[in-house]
Amino acid sequence: FRFIDGRGIYISPNNVIALILYYLIESKRCDKNDTAVRTVATTHLIDEICQDYNLNFIETPVGFKHIAKAMLKGNVIIGGEESGGLSIKGHIPEKDGLLAGLVLIEIQSCLKKDHSSMHLSDYLEKIYKKYGRYYNRRIDIEIPPDKKTDIINYFLNLKDREIDGTKVASVSDKDGAKVIFEDKSWILVRASGTEPLIRCYIESKDKNSFNILLKFTEDTIVDLSK
Repeated sequence: FRFIDGRGIYISPNNVIALILYYLIESKRCDKNDTAVRTVATTHLIDEICQDYNLNFIETPVGFKHIAKAMLKGNVIIGGEESGGLSIKGHIPEKDGLLAGLVLIEIQSCLKKDHSSMHLSDYLEKIYKKYGRYYNRRIDIEIPPDKKTDIINYFLNLKDREIDGTKVASVSDKDGAKVIFEDKSWILVRASGTEPLIRCYIESKDKNSFNILLKFTEDTIVDLSK
């Protein structure tokens, strides 16, 4: 799914998931034992909202089948992935773009009822004011097929390194290589299983750090592909 609000402002899948989660919490449709589920490539804004409201959250590998598996166990308020897959509690454990659209219409209806000039992008700004803005992007880089393993291993070995003065806090191999920094910024690199591509995901709450990590990721993969 992709959405544009009444002002013509594009709202990314990452932000749609966060927006719907926040709305479900605000509208008292969330139980204390509920869990939010997101893929390893999806915004950590989900985590911050959950921590604020003492909710659990789970990170899965990329692919909605992993989210569906968690939803089948019960007590999942929302499951989402940055590529545009989402489902919520009480619905089928499968991604449903129509459902996402209907929930956004419900949110917009409530906003118009309470704040006559408020749009979905204004509601998102309300979330940003509380938790800060998250800058994120996905890029796909074409590489020689025989370089995939070398590239993933390079990022897996970044533990205890620094990128432009920002220290690496941890590295996960749950799905590719996810490098998390001390300032909570992160890079994920994954090899496509069907194409000669490395899929890269970068997120930071600081725009300058985001741009630095984006350039570092692109430059590193291009260099390692030679």
